[in-house]
Amino acid sequence: MTLRMKNLKDISLEELNQKYTDLIRPTNFIHIFNSDDEFKEWARLGNAEELDWAIKEFEKDELYKYCNILKQIKDENRSI
Repeated sequence: MTLRMKNLKDISLEELNQKYTDLIRPTNFIHIFNSDDEFKEWARLGNAEELDWAIKEFEKDELYKYCNILKQIKDENRSI
């Protein structure tokens, strides 16, 4: 049995939304980074509000190591 990706036109909006939600879920999202430094580089793109949102989402998935990194970046931004 071969699984094929559906064409975009064959995917419902609800299914597409679910795929996006799964992609950005922290437990999946962290895998795009090859190192903590890459994660930090990404985090530095965010402002305080975005970092707060990210911290809450990472806490939900119990990714406390990344929460600490996000908090460190937020503190760095405060001291600038």
